[in-house]
Amino acid sequence: MNWFEWPLWILLGIGTALAFLWMQRWSVQQISPDKPVASQILILGGMVVRWVLIALVLIIALRRSPAAGLVVFAAFMITRLVILATWEKRWRLTASQNNSKKD
Repeated sequence: MNWFEWPLWILLGIGTALAFLWMQRWSVQQISPDKPVASQILILGGMVVRWVLIALVLIIALRRSPAAGLVVFAAFMITRLVILATWEKRWRLTASQNNSKKD
């Protein structure tokens, strides 16, 4: 793998993480206690789609080289962790603001 390819694999990992989390967030927003079977199918179907997405991206990268696979995987995981940490911080802040309004 050439050095000029690294940004491509990094961007592919970042883009995959963004798509992965966007699909997950959308699926969770669509679930409804009024439709438990449809909600389960939506969540499980979305899970399969997300797994297939990351599997395809990793297979493409690994066919190029093991280093490309590692770069994509690292970019995917780091991006995912950063986004989840940001969301978690935002949720805590919102929850603490809601609790202070109740008091």
